[in-house]
Amino acid sequence: MSDYKLLIGGQLVAGDSTMDVINPATEEVLAVCPRGSERQMNAAVAAAKAAFKGWAKTPIDDRRACVSKLADAIEARTTELARLLTEIGASGVTMEDHRLEHSPGAQIGLAEISVLPEVEQQLTDELESRGWRMAGASL
Repeated sequence: MSDYKLLIGGQLVAGDSTMDVINPATEEVLAVCPRGSERQMNAAVAAAKAAFKGWAKTPIDDRRACVSKLADAIEARTTELARLLTEIGASGVTMEDHRLEHSPGAQIGLAEISVLPEVEQQLTDELESRGWRMAGASL
């Protein structure tokens, strides 16, 4: 299984403990992930507060443009995004992470879906059978 970390203050760190990630459909343990302690939570909150100072200094028009770009991309593809997430859930594969890219006005966008390597082929096959096009699956 992968060696997952917590991101605290821009650094990847091990959790002070761990917990199982369970597939609700099969009750199979899919991964073991880090579980932060109260000390780590406090460090993460302090880092977020410190990072906010820089974000707050970013001109409001730049912040608005950044958030609006993401919102527009999601809104433009709400139906497709909902269908994709539903079909991933129906496949029985747990999505570990995701990233969305879309330029306003573009006909297509990119949804980068991260899954455990041992289920990547299963998800790729399932989504392709439902009409999704895979670009650069790491198989």
